[in-house]
Amino acid sequence: MSEHNGDSFREKNLKQKIGTVVGVTLFIAVVLGFIIGIYLLGMAGIFELLGIQYTSVWSLIIFVVSFFCSRFYCRTVF
Repeated sequence: MSEHNGDSFREKNLKQKIGTVVGVTLFIAVVLGFIIGIYLLGMAGIFELLGIQYTSVWSLIIFVVSFFCSRFYCRTVF
């Protein structure tokens, strides 16, 4: 079993705290970006297979984000 060295977040100096918060925030942003990217490419692939055309990449992004948000809202409410 690993030893607990007693180094808690409260005992760190300001530079270490900022580094920790920035690191965790960047990690979460990368993970969410990866998930949304996979979802976006999946929807683009499905549209390509079905022969659905969209005018620009931004219209696809808006559709995917609105679809994702509405799906999350419906699962939360209902």
